[in-house]
Amino acid sequence: MPVYLQLTLEKNALQTGIVLLPLAAGVVVFSLAGGRFGVRFSPKRIVQLGMLLMLAGVLVIMWRIAPDPKGFGFEAGLALLGAGAGFVLSQLGNVNLSSVGPEHTSEVGGVQGVFQNIGSSLGTALIGAILMVGLTSGFQDRILANPDIPSDVAQTIVSQTQAGVEVVSEPQAEAILDDAGLPPDQIDAIVADYSDAQLVALKEAMLGVSVVVLIGFLFTRHLPKRPIVASGTPDEPDGDEKADAGGPEVPLVSSGTPGSA
Repeated sequence: MPVYLQLTLEKNALQTGIVLLPLAAGVVVFSLAGGRFGVRFSPKRIVQLGMLLMLAGVLVIMWRIAPDPKGFGFEAGLALLGAGAGFVLSQLGNVNLSSVGPEHTSEVGGVQGVFQNIGSSLGTALIGAILMVGLTSGFQDRILANPDIPSDVAQTIVSQTQAGVEVVSEPQAEAILDDAGLPPDQIDAIVADYSDAQLVALKEAMLGVSVVVLIGFLFTRHLPKRPIVASGTPDEPDGDEKADAGGPEVPLVSSGTPGSA
């Protein structure tokens, strides 16, 4: 998101933070709401709802990515993404800690923190790689197919970007090409191709996020199908959760002792 906001829309750090505020607000508000809903609804249902909200937010963001987005669709997508993340985060700690006795909660909390950090690092690397590969291949394809760019210039640009295309703003790209001595008409054509490739690559990166969310959704079937109350014992299921109670259960705590799978 900062790549899009700061390089494509040319916002400064403060403006970027203001635009991203709905994401942070959604996480905080719906983390608190998820804790309250956890008394009545199962972690499985809350996490699934959260991941569906995250998916909806990602799709809205993809739809609203443009050189000059209008309206509040982009902020709405960020709010949905934050709301979904808040629902998910509100449940996972409770599920993990309730699956062991009090003597093991510190170890489980540590393991959860480790895997959250690993997931954050791997996610950044994965989505960043999708962005860079999409930007490089898309830019090279557009340069080679553009009739306004001489073939020798196009081949030179492609050969010099084999290792990857640097993510820069349009003014920075214009300055680089101007320093290379290219005429203004070629600079305009190349910058236009670069901007188009950058937007498409950003959408491809968000599509990668949606795929990760869908993969994660598949694992929610292993979550508890009954609410985990404060005492550590699950309440009786209601409604559709009774119909789903026949599936596999996960360990839950009863009276402070580890449950059985």
